[in-house]
Amino acid sequence: MSRSGRTRTPSPELVMLGAGFVSALLAAQFRAGTWLVSSIFVCIFAAVAAGFTRLLSRRGLGVQITSVALGLAAAGFGYFWWLRHGNEPEVFSPMLVGYLGGGLALSGTITAALRMRRAASERGSRG
Repeated sequence: MSRSGRTRTPSPELVMLGAGFVSALLAAQFRAGTWLVSSIFVCIFAAVAAGFTRLLSRRGLGVQITSVALGLAAAGFGYFWWLRHGNEPEVFSPMLVGYLGGGLALSGTITAALRMRRAASERGSRG
């Protein structure tokens, strides 16, 4: 695994976490169940992504793309597991794999997008 820069501060992920928290408070105030659940998922994925960002942000673009693919696969697995077993009372369910996957995919997507934007701006400033 190649190193490709310095560790990125997970600012976008933390902003998403804060926005998700405020959104959850508003959803609870308006008693909007679907909105509340969506806000909670945003908070979970953003918090997990912040942790992955500290670990993976120094890696190359190939690692970021791989992390997005693996994260989406894990999130898909968690979602489909939940569809089939949603009413079962497991304490540690395979749905946790979906939470980790969603965070991994989010971290990889944000890091790759920021890296490509930085590269494009460096090319533009040279020419």
